[in-house]
Amino acid sequence: MIIVNIKAKLLLLIVVSLVGCSITIMFIDRVVATKEIRRITETNLRDLAKSAHNFIKAHDSTDMNTLETIINKETKIGRTGFLFIVDSKGNLVIHKKAQGQNWISKPFIKHITDTKSGYHRYLSPKTKTYKVVCYEYFEPKDWIVVASNFESDALAAPIKSMLARSIMFLVPALLLIFGLSFFFINSDIIKPIKAAAVGLKDIAQGEGDLTMRLRVANKDEIGELSQWFNLFIEKLQGIIKDITGGVETLTSSATELSTISEQMTMEAQHVTDRSNT
Repeated sequence: MIIVNIKAKLLLLIVVSLVGCSITIMFIDRVVATKEIRRITETNLRDLAKSAHNFIKAHDSTDMNTLETIINKETKIGRTGFLFIVDSKGNLVIHKKAQGQNWISKPFIKHITDTKSGYHRYLSPKTKTYKVVCYEYFEPKDWIVVASNFESDALAAPIKSMLARSIMFLVPALLLIFGLSFFFINSDIIKPIKAAAVGLKDIAQGEGDLTMRLRVANKDEIGELSQWFNLFIEKLQGIIKDITGGVETLTSSATELSTISEQMTMEAQHVTDRSNT
C-alpha cells in the first residue's frame, strides 16, 4: 500500500490548482482573443469587399480579362482567402476555381444572393471548417463582390502567438507561486506537525522530554494545535511530578515502616531472651 504524506498531498493539491487555473486563464484568453480576432477579420473583409466594389464602380469599363487578373491573381486574403464575383442568380462571374458555374443550390451562395450585402459565417461542406464572407452589391451589373476566407486562417497565427505569450508568462509565475507555497507549507504547516508528532512519539516510547514546548508562531489551526500540545505536555508533566512525589513519599514511609519493624523485632527478641533467663 502506497502511503502519501500530508506534504505530498498539499503540494499535489497546489499543483493541480495551479494547472487548473492556468488552463482556465488560457481558455478565457483564447475565447476573448477569438472574439476580437473575428471582429477584426470581419472588418478587414468588409473593407476588402468595399474596396473591390469601389474599384469596379470607378473602372466600370475595365475588360473582364483585366478584372479577372486583378481579382484572381493580384488580390490575396491571408493564406487561403480570395475575392470572387457572383450575380443574383448564383452564377460565378469571376472565381479562381469554379468560374462559369452556377452555385445557387449551395446554401451560402443562396444566402449571399438573397441578402446581397452583409456578413456571413458558415460551415464549409467540403473542409468541415468555418468560412467567413463579406459582400457588397454592385447594382449596375447585378454583381455581388465577395471577400472570403477560412476562419482558421485568420485565427491560427494570433492564437498561436497568444498561447506562446501566455506560456512565457505563466510558467515563471507558476514556478514562483509553487516555490512560495512549498516554503509556506514546509515552515508553517509541516514543521509544527512533525514537531508535535516527534514529541508524542517520544512520550509513547517512554523516552519523552516533558520540558519540550512547541513554538506558537501563528494564530491559526496549526498555532492552536501547538498551543494545546504544549498544554497537554504541561499537564502531563505535572501529573508525572505528582506521581514522582507520591512515589518518594511512599518510599520514605516504607523505609520508616521497615525501621519500626526491625525495632519491634529486636524488642521482641530482647523480651524473649529475658523471659528465658
